[in-house]
Amino acid sequence: MDANAIQDLQQQNQVLQQQLNQLQATLQAVQAQQAAQQPPPPPQQNIVFAREPAQANQAGLLNYNDRNDIELHKNGSKALPGDPYDGTKIQVWLGKVETRGISLGMQNILTFNGELITRRYADINRQDVTNTAIAYQVAQGRDAQNASILFNCLSASINDEIRTKVNTEPDRYVLQLPSAVPGQTIPVNDGTCFLKAIIDHTYTHTLSNASMAREELSSLDTYMKTIKKSNITKFNLYVKEKIKELEAANEITTDLIVNLFKGYKKANDKPFKDWVKRLQEDYNDRKATFNPNGLDLMEKVETYYKDKVRANEWGKLDEDQQTILALKAQLQQNKDSKKKKKGDKDKDKESKKRGRDKENKENEPYEKPAWKLQAPKDSEPKKKDVEGKTYHWCTGHKEWTIHTSASCRLNSAEKEEKKQKGDKKKDKEGSGDGKDKNPKKKKNLKLKVMEAIAEHADSDSEGSYYSS
Repeated sequence: MDANAIQDLQQQNQVLQQQLNQLQATLQAVQAQQAAQQPPPPPQQNIVFAREPAQANQAGLLNYNDRNDIELHKNGSKALPGDPYDGTKIQVWLGKVETRGISLGMQNILTFNGELITRRYADINRQDVTNTAIAYQVAQGRDAQNASILFNCLSASINDEIRTKVNTEPDRYVLQLPSAVPGQTIPVNDGTCFLKAIIDHTYTHTLSNASMAREELSSLDTYMKTIKKSNITKFNLYVKEKIKELEAANEITTDLIVNLFKGYKKANDKPFKDWVKRLQEDYNDRKATFNPNGLDLMEKVETYYKDKVRANEWGKLDEDQQTILALKAQLQQNKDSKKKKKGDKDKDKESKKRGRDKENKENEPYEKPAWKLQAPKDSEPKKKDVEGKTYHWCTGHKEWTIHTSASCRLNSAEKEEKKQKGDKKKDKEGSGDGKDKNPKKKKNLKLKVMEAIAEHADSDSEGSYYSS
């Protein structure tokens, strides 16, 4: 390439570079202009901590023109999980109500004097609930909206029988609120008042409830005997339910630990009872301490129980129990044998009776002649011939028969019966040497002793494995 061509290329490059610089300058100017026209970004808002979405802004009203708030109302109004409430197991059902209420931020409308109505349901006054409800309904804030959601939820979570009971007193939960029109009111369904009405119709608010719970906690030893296989988990659940019944009436028990030990010691597992006895001794000697609410003791005992169940070591019979079980089996076997023998004897007697009846019927004419029943006088012979047949006066049948008195079955049976009575009398009187020579009597005495032992064992082993 010559020098002129190189010079032309250099000039073209310079021109292109100038054009590129101009374009960059124009772009920067446009960007600066656009930046000047945009508003400044809003300041970052502080985020409020909440465990559930519905708890994020309890101070603000729900906007039912907003799709998210509509969805919140819809989900909160759904029925509680599980079967509709039927008036039983109120603690379980109120636990579900409490869980739903807290997730939706309803603590304000469920709390009275610092206590949740779902826990102190037997202690919170109806009038306090009504007064609080009227106050937040008139204020028309978020609490009023939550009360509406709660009402829908509760209404969907009870069966028809409970609904019928509650509907007999609608004034308890339908509040008459002031209207914008003077002299008129607006009926409003309030969820908290509805909950109180449901509780009052399914739970008796009397001191007897708390007294009964206290009595049942003091009789845990009796309850343990009723539990099949001494199920400790079931026992502990029963105890916790009774404690909650006391708490609902704002009452407590002060001797729970003592009653728990009393109940555990009636479990049908000897190694466990020995372990519990040592644990109680440590407690009495202050070597071990347990919370008065009994929860840590129940947890410790239940852990022991579950470990033994997993190891297939729970409820095995000790030597005494095995002996008692063998005695009971032998007694039952003896009873069955005696029953079978008695049945066989009854069958034999019935068979013999049918045979005699048949023989008598065959040997006797349809209508007996009068002479057959006429007994001979002392001076008259006891034998005579009639129509070519020889008849004998039978002292057994009390009539004239073909057979003689000596060969009569009735007389033979009577002699055998007298003989047996004589033998029994001799056995009873004995031989005078102080020894009982009647083996049957000895056997009966042995059976009575065995029965007494088994009955005593049963009285001490209620709820046992071998008696259930």
